[in-house]
Amino acid sequence: MPGVHLDMTSHNPGKCPQCGRKMNLSPKEQMKAEVTRIYVCPMQPDVALDKDGVCPKCGAALVEKKHRK
Repeated sequence: MPGVHLDMTSHNPGKCPQCGRKMNLSPKEQMKAEVTRIYVCPMQPDVALDKDGVCPKCGAALVEKKHRK
């Protein structure tokens, strides 16, 4: 497939540094993402934790991030 950079990998979502296209998770990482719960702060987009609680920056209640299928 032209334009696909199979050598570009990442454990985090994002864009390909070569072409700017959205990177997809590997099947293994997709399975892990589906069973792992991530809690995010609705007020601080950079806060994401693996347990429920309060935001360490602002004290707002964390909410579970829904996985897109």
